[in-house]
Amino acid sequence: MDELRDRFATLDRLPVPDVWNDVERRLKALGAAAPTGRVVAVRPGRRGGMPGASLRSRNMSGGRRNVGLLAVATLIAALLVGGAIAVGSGLVHLSPIVPPTLNAALITSPPSLSPSTSPTVSPSATPGLTPSVTGSGSWSVTGAPRHGGCCPTATLLRDGRVLLAGVPAEDGNTATAQAERYDPATGQWTETGRMHVARYGSVASLLTDGRVLVAGGVDSAKGYLGALASVELYDPTSGTWTETGSMSRWRISPTAVSLANGRILVLGGHISGRAGSSPRIPPGGGGETRTAETYDPESGTWSWARGMTAPPETATLLPDGTVLVTHDGGSSELFDPRTGRWTATASATQAIYSPRATLLANGDVLLVDMWDRPVRGGGCPCEHFVGRAELYDPFTGSWTSTGSPPSGWGTASLLADGTALVFGADWAVRYDPQGGSWATVAAPPHEFLTTNGDGGEPSYSALSSTAIRLLDGRVLAVGEVGAALFDPDGTP
Repeated sequence: MDELRDRFATLDRLPVPDVWNDVERRLKALGAAAPTGRVVAVRPGRRGGMPGASLRSRNMSGGRRNVGLLAVATLIAALLVGGAIAVGSGLVHLSPIVPPTLNAALITSPPSLSPSTSPTVSPSATPGLTPSVTGSGSWSVTGAPRHGGCCPTATLLRDGRVLLAGVPAEDGNTATAQAERYDPATGQWTETGRMHVARYGSVASLLTDGRVLVAGGVDSAKGYLGALASVELYDPTSGTWTETGSMSRWRISPTAVSLANGRILVLGGHISGRAGSSPRIPPGGGGETRTAETYDPESGTWSWARGMTAPPETATLLPDGTVLVTHDGGSSELFDPRTGRWTATASATQAIYSPRATLLANGDVLLVDMWDRPVRGGGCPCEHFVGRAELYDPFTGSWTSTGSPPSGWGTASLLADGTALVFGADWAVRYDPQGGSWATVAAPPHEFLTTNGDGGEPSYSALSSTAIRLLDGRVLAVGEVGAALFDPDGTP
């Protein structure tokens, strides 16, 4: 308190500034400096009223302008006195104002504002619709499945492995319930859960939830006379099988396609056969059916898809969600899952028998036929090799011929670069959709093919069923006694 009392005593001894006279001097200077005369100083004579009047009366006689000036002066004086008291008492500390150091790099003339040139944007090329090297690609032998044989089902799982199910025993006539998985990382096959029903000549489809549906086939105990309607589901996470609703019709080697709505469309198939015949083409006709039905994974039930006009050869899901179905001889029709209706479309430009269909990256369907139909009731189809290829355009609904692949039984697979690999027992080609051309590549190794006992020549039925593209772009081919990998970027 003593220190504060001393500070106020010091303030009392400070001279009080003559605020009024200071304001008057500033107004005189401002009026004298204004060349336009719009700012006029208060003349001294206006301040003085009548002689002898008091100070208050003289101030009041100055008019309203003097009253306003007096109010301003009083406010300024109060601020000055209050500020002096606050600073003197130590209640307010004023920090020295130091100008910031200027960065010399910033004190430069602005850059010239010349218009910048717009960058050139080049459209990216369509990735690899033509192989980098015509005819490139190589084969290598990989692990052989433990339960090999003709016509198993091969399904690419979400984790990149391949499920193999529905293979016959070594005698070729007895079905097995065994299933295997192929791991591309190790090149090895390992056994997984067994099916509830021993079967072969079945069909498999991947569901949207990652499970695999295996339908139809031949009963192990009854051979080709025991066509199956039973269906099983494989769960890759547990490696187990569960039975689900059976089809409305028993079917041997039917055709199946996964629809855009998550359902599975199963078409055709043989309804009977004879022991010792092929499940694909049983002698005597085999009682082929032209029925079709769809499976609902949510309810586990089947419903008819009536209206197909003939037994199917191929079924391909088109980009618009419809299914292109081809028939023996080259006739075709479309199935719309949204309406359940079948409509006819154009037929192939030439006779087509037992073809392989591949959906290309541009939406067209490549149909490859490697053999001609013999006179009914006589001769093996393998004796009548031809090479035909057709393209179906879903936008125009028309077919066009597109060159001739080598003749011989074979299969096809779409590669990651947009070309298609078509191969048989002792040949392989790549089809380029851009130019409609065929390029010969290395033939599959004979080590993974069975022989027909005639001088070690490969059997033409060895590669009739299984070829699947892996996640890394290679193609896994499974023969009757082994398996091989095709590398599209490999050097022959």
